[in-house]
Amino acid sequence: MSKLFYVEKFESYNVYKFLFFKLKLRHKYSCAELFHSFNKILFCLIPDYPAFLKKSKYFCFSFFDDYYKNEWNIRYKKYSYDEIIKLFKVYENFPKNIMTVNETVDYILNNNCSISRIGDTEELLFNMLGEKCKFENLKEKLINIYKNGSDNKCLVCINNFHATTDDVPILYRKHFINYWLKVYSKGFLNLDYNHNENYGDAYAFFFLFKEDDTQEVIEAKKQKIKQIWENKKILFVVNKSSKILSDNIMFDNAKQKDFLFVPPSDAFSEYEKTKLAITEKYDNSWLIYLECGALATVLAYELSKLGYQALDMGNFYKRVCIVDKINFS
Repeated sequence: MSKLFYVEKFESYNVYKFLFFKLKLRHKYSCAELFHSFNKILFCLIPDYPAFLKKSKYFCFSFFDDYYKNEWNIRYKKYSYDEIIKLFKVYENFPKNIMTVNETVDYILNNNCSISRIGDTEELLFNMLGEKCKFENLKEKLINIYKNGSDNKCLVCINNFHATTDDVPILYRKHFINYWLKVYSKGFLNLDYNHNENYGDAYAFFFLFKEDDTQEVIEAKKQKIKQIWENKKILFVVNKSSKILSDNIMFDNAKQKDFLFVPPSDAFSEYEKTKLAITEKYDNSWLIYLECGALATVLAYELSKLGYQALDMGNFYKRVCIVDKINFS
């Protein structure tokens, strides 16, 4: 029986295996997570579940709609023939010259270059693909960054649809497939890209850390990333609620730190003001660390042309150090 059923124990979760079935469960779940798990089961059992939710008069189902359904498609999505044909089209058109997670991190370390990230959140779905962009010139700037791609000053990073290695967890590979189906349906893949220069992986710093990493491995990866700003002056462009303000671990090797605050949402509304504040007060001996959505994507790219090393790090600190409970102490 031990060969048929056994448990692998990890720090924050256990994996239960029985024959060909595998179930991964964390040690602790919140009430909200259990509630959402219940809804995932319904999503699998009820045909056309989103339509069912819209018609339902039951109170508990009013919490769920298509927005959440898109998230749950990650594991339970079944593709139609039409969607499969679209996926082949995505594969044909999507950039092939994308670095792996480790290649991306190593390239930044070895070349002291900037990073401009076009992720799969509001920057791309709403600003680049939407018919109406909330901010003037933002859509054009983002599309130009994607089309021009990387150069010797800035590594432009995008989602790696072709990731087939353990660098990218299978959960996220499935998520990217669903995401790029949407991208294809909106005609984004008709845009050309830079065939001559490599793109980086937009989530390299997130995927670098894995759930089953030992503390020794985590420490080694932490020290590797910290080399990027070793003994450098760092200007953090963040909002006032950023956890970075109270950090004394990840940036303790910086020579000097300063902060420039932007709004917690729609930071691109202060694009001109922020860019002017950086270029007037700080010379290019300062490393610019950006945590401000689409504003970071654009500023990192444009500041690199002015001789700065500007890092669009996204939610690296929050997602890796805080949300995923990686112990950096």
